[in-house]
Amino acid sequence: MIMEYNLQHEQEKTEAYMNQKSWFVFLTAMLFVAVSATGQPDTTKVPFVAGWALGDTFHFNITKIKQTWQDKKMTQNDSSQYLAHFEVIDEDTSAYTIRWRVENALFNIFNLPGHLRKRLSRYEVTNVIYTTDKTGAFIGIQNWQDISNLITLLMEESIDDMAKNDKTKKAELKKALEPLFAVYNTKRGIELLIFNELQIIHFPFGRSFERGEFYNYKEQLPNLLGGDPIDGDGIIFVKNVDYENNRCLLVQRMRILPDKAKAFLTDYLREAGVLEQALHRTVNESAINTSDDNSFEYIFYPGIPIRLNVRRESTVKVLQDNVRKIDQTIIERIEP
Repeated sequence: MIMEYNLQHEQEKTEAYMNQKSWFVFLTAMLFVAVSATGQPDTTKVPFVAGWALGDTFHFNITKIKQTWQDKKMTQNDSSQYLAHFEVIDEDTSAYTIRWRVENALFNIFNLPGHLRKRLSRYEVTNVIYTTDKTGAFIGIQNWQDISNLITLLMEESIDDMAKNDKTKKAELKKALEPLFAVYNTKRGIELLIFNELQIIHFPFGRSFERGEFYNYKEQLPNLLGGDPIDGDGIIFVKNVDYENNRCLLVQRMRILPDKAKAFLTDYLREAGVLEQALHRTVNESAINTSDDNSFEYIFYPGIPIRLNVRRESTVKVLQDNVRKIDQTIIERIEP
């Protein structure tokens, strides 16, 4: 069955977009502060500088997982999987141009049923053209507007399929999905929500790490109520390195700050209409937490991802709500 287009789904998609936006902020704006580890550190550097050549091609399996529990009962267990192919199609003194060719990615993301996939089979392969700088750091998707137009077409086909010639239902579905149409009609929406794996793949490029060092950073998660961002503390470090084969494992972790979570809860409960005299007790009986636990295994030169695992877990216990969510993306290199 096609994904259920309703207001709850709209909210979940908007939240997912904001989570990806938070990841983008981490990638582009985090400030590393090196803190020496306990004991004598190994100061040998692990530099991530691309050494690709024209025509270099790598193949990957992409898995995206979304799970939700309500009062410890699983209410969502969705996953999509597709093949992706990375190919360097142009190179100059300042940049690389890459074709990211994915098979069935959009069909899986939008959970299209079999009969629609068959009718729209000419769209099952998507070619994403994007650029990086000469170190391999992500710059942006060049053909994002073409991809946006394709997504609009697929969503409209899905709406027509669900409406079954019911003009009133079709209008209601389009109205509910207006925020998504707006997000998918932006370059940032395509880069952060549809093909967020590109942000993950290129995250370490242009940086240099040292084994034995912990790199602390501050992250700001968007506040869905529209208030101040929720601050989190993050850390990233080299867990393992094999200099003979240029392989390493990076670990990145993040937790939101308890006082910031408490402030968010207070604002949320006020918005929900909780009376001031009950607010303090309700906040103390509530809890909210978001954490990232990510690992990145690379051949750091010439810059080849081996296995990347990005996992965000959120738990919310507020009033009658007791919800746990996991969003995970796994990128694994495969042989052609």
